Amino acid sequence: MASRVRSLLPYQILLYCNAIYAFFFFLAEILIFVYKALILPYPTGTLIAELLLLVICIAIEALRNFWAQKGNLTETTVYVSFSLLFTAALAGALVYFILYQTYVLMIEVVLFGIQAVFVLLETVLGIVAIASFSKFVTFISLIHTA
Repeated sequence: MASRVRSLLPYQILLYCNAIYAFFFFLAEILIFVYKALILPYPTGTLIAELLLLVICIAIEALRNFWAQKGNLTETTVYVSFSLLFTAALAGALVYFILYQTYVLMIEVVLFGIQAVFVLLETVLGIVAIASFSKFVTFISLIHTA
């Protein structure tokens, strides 16, 4: 009997597109921070703290995307669940950058808004993937006990 593929193609495509967008997004954000540091009267401590938060966001996004892709391709709920845990941290950082950053440029609102849409869609599809993987395991265990 052939095994059924349970990984979600739309989820995988979204993760791939988000990985490409995230690279250019963080590159643009670093350049925007350089611009703001040169042009705007940015307090040094605040600039360093916000840059450090951006670097942490880069690491969280890379781990989140890696675990989500690995979990989807191997049909493992644990990796997708870890990805969703990191999604909460990333969402908090996105909210900070959109609402509470010292200087928020309009281009940043657009960039962070697009990233937030990616994160929201990936969260929904991640939950669907976990449900899909879990249903199959529950169904198989019921068959084996019967």
